[in-house]
This record gives sequence, structure tokens and C-alpha cells, in this order.
Amino acid sequence: MNRKETDLNRVIASQDNMLQRVLGEGISLQIKCAPQPAVVAVDDAMMGQILVSLAENARRAMPGGGVFTLQTELWEVDDFYAQTQPNAQPGHYVRLSVSDNGCGIAADKLPALFQPPATGAARNGAGLGLSIIAGIVQRQHGWIETLSEVGQGTTFKIFLPQFHLAIA
Repeated sequence: MNRKETDLNRVIASQDNMLQRVLGEGISLQIKCAPQPAVVAVDDAMMGQILVSLAENARRAMPGGGVFTLQTELWEVDDFYAQTQPNAQPGHYVRLSVSDNGCGIAADKLPALFQPPATGAARNGAGLGLSIIAGIVQRQHGWIETLSEVGQGTTFKIFLPQFHLAIA
């Protein structure tokens, strides 16, 4: 991976047309970026592939159409919160929330969601599977939280360490 200082808002904006093509006409794309730069150290191309793969998964979850939302926020994780999430560490993060209002995921399926082969995307050539996405995020010292309810949709909250510029 070619990790470099990257504004995640810019990556999302650069993927806008591609994501809309992946989602198709029946799914509305909503982008809600933080007003300030959401700077992380990532590989732009890999982040783009993650977004496209999550859009492909959302498209399959919304065969009748729906809404796919990407949102960035700057997020501070304190000690208490870090203790509630595996792999979480206190610090400053960019939280990328990726949501759909599709079919959702049953609660009993959530614990194994990021274990291969939890999704068919990688097996059928449609994109990265969730286990691969989780591995990429973990290598960036981040983690993913998943919220889902059958019939209501799914939200993946991807936490990536915020990149801080050294001030000379």
C-alpha cells in the first residue's frame, strides 16, 4: 500500500461518479462530509476500492432501490469508549459512516461478519469482501463498528487515525 496524507473528504468526492454508477439509478447517493479536512494516512486507491466494494454490497442489499450515505466526522475516542470496542485506542480519528437502508443483517450474523467468507463479494469477483476491508482498516490502526437491523439497513462506522501535521 502507498500510504500518504490524504483528505478522506477529497477521496469521497473523487469517487462520486463511480459510486453512483455502481449503485445504479434506483439508489440515491448522499455525501455528508465534515466541514474541516478529514486527514488520514491511507492509500487513496485502496480507500476508493473499499468505498466501491461497500457500495456494491449496499446495492445488493437494496434491490428495490434506496439511499446510500457516506459521512465523515472528526471523532475523539476517550479511554472509556476505547474499552468498549475491540482494537480501539484513545485518540483522534476520522469516522467514515457508510449506511444503506436495505435489508439489514440479522443480529446472529454480525459476530462473524468480518470472517471469511462472510460476504460473497470477493468470491464472485464483485469486489473486496468484508474480511479484506476489515484487514485493511486494521493495518491502518483503525477498526469498524457495525450497526444493523433486519429490514432497516446497515451502517459501517470505519475509524481511521487522524493525521496530524507537525507544526514547525
